[in-house]
Amino acid sequence: MNRKYLLAMGITLLFLGVTINPAIATIDSPIKPISSGNTLYVGGTGEGNYTKIQDAINDANDGDTVFVFNGTYYENILVNKSMNLIGENKETTIVDGNGTGNVVIIPKSSVNISGFTIRNGNDGINIRSNNCTIKDNIISLNVQGIYLERNSKNNIIGGNRITLNNHYGVIVHSFSYNNTIIGNTITSNNRCGIFIDFSENTTIITNTISSNTDAGIIENFGRASEISGNNISYNEDGIILYASQYGNYTNNNISNNKYGIYLEATLHSTIECNNIANNLIGLSMFNNGYILIRKNNFIKNNNNHTNYFLFFAIRYDSNYWDDWIGVKIKLPFFQKFPKIIWYRVSIRPKIDWHPASEPYDIL
Repeated sequence: MNRKYLLAMGITLLFLGVTINPAIATIDSPIKPISSGNTLYVGGTGEGNYTKIQDAINDANDGDTVFVFNGTYYENILVNKSMNLIGENKETTIVDGNGTGNVVIIPKSSVNISGFTIRNGNDGINIRSNNCTIKDNIISLNVQGIYLERNSKNNIIGGNRITLNNHYGVIVHSFSYNNTIIGNTITSNNRCGIFIDFSENTTIITNTISSNTDAGIIENFGRASEISGNNISYNEDGIILYASQYGNYTNNNISNNKYGIYLEATLHSTIECNNIANNLIGLSMFNNGYILIRKNNFIKNNNNHTNYFLFFAIRYDSNYWDDWIGVKIKLPFFQKFPKIIWYRVSIRPKIDWHPASEPYDIL
């Protein structure tokens, strides 16, 4: 049984196996398998192998797989077939855009890419389509790491290491929806880890987002987003929300940023069960409405909370505040005091009537 046959079997099993238990929220479960087709090989020593990735893609059909052996390929790739593009090893299978244009462009739906280092271009990967999975790659030294163009739908960005890009690690552009960013490490001097712009139903879960020079996550006019289970630390700011609606921001560890969470003109959203610690300002709000802030930890921030211009319907419930009098003075009488949250330029403060006496176990 020759090497190519073994590889073809392995690739087929990989894309069949990852569909087991699709309801489990891991980077392995949500890949959308492509129907089994032929396998074309790039690099290596096999007879008839291609020397360029683009040549193999050009000769492939929908449903085929292009497998790329270790090496550095100086190319700008257009993936215009519904196919699997798989590198032998993400550390040593390198696609280098040579500083010109986008390294990988995907105008076709249902493309799976995994196992590459993709570097040195404008966009590392530019997605202009739907139902694609970008999994287990290194995306570095680009202007943008992964760019989901406007109207992109149902794409999954999972388990990638996205570093040292000049502007954004991942950007989800206008009028895109149902995209998932899961289990990535987005770190080291991207300007912003993840930027969401005028998009709906974006899911950002279990990512590590750190050491970015602007913010970990910026959401601008997002709707019905879920940002949950992320570790967001050592960025300029943690999560910034501008004019977002119906979002759920839960179970994140947000620490060692300037602002932990900053909200402006945001409506109908929930901030719940986050660990907000060691930031300059834990939570800052400006003109928001219908916001529920519940069961969060506010610990060792220089200021746990700052507010300007109270809008309406802001509700606090059962948060742990390390500056609450019931925490500072552990006597029964003081345990009955509520936590008062003062607003600047506001008629009256807001109140957390049931502050927690112990921090919650989050993450």
